[in-house]
Amino acid sequence: PSLDHAALHQLQSDLLTQGASLTAPGGSLLYATCSVDPAENETRVAQFLDNPDNHFRIITQQSTLPSLANDPASTHDGGHFTLLARA
Repeated sequence: PSLDHAALHQLQSDLLTQGASLTAPGGSLLYATCSVDPAENETRVAQFLDNPDNHFRIITQQSTLPSLANDPASTHDGGHFTLLARA
């Protein structure tokens, strides 16, 4: 079956918004995916921050590319995280 990117992006936005609603003032929110697609990561967070009702700022963010190292302990998928702080 084909992947519905619009539905996935909406789900990610909904999850980020729901997580934000549960974050107390002064608290932290971690948004993480197992994707290296900027549309699911940096772009999604930027769209969230563009809403003036969302009083968050980025503390740090990082993406990692997949590793296919010969050592099984070092092999991993790619992914992304953004740590946000609520004002």
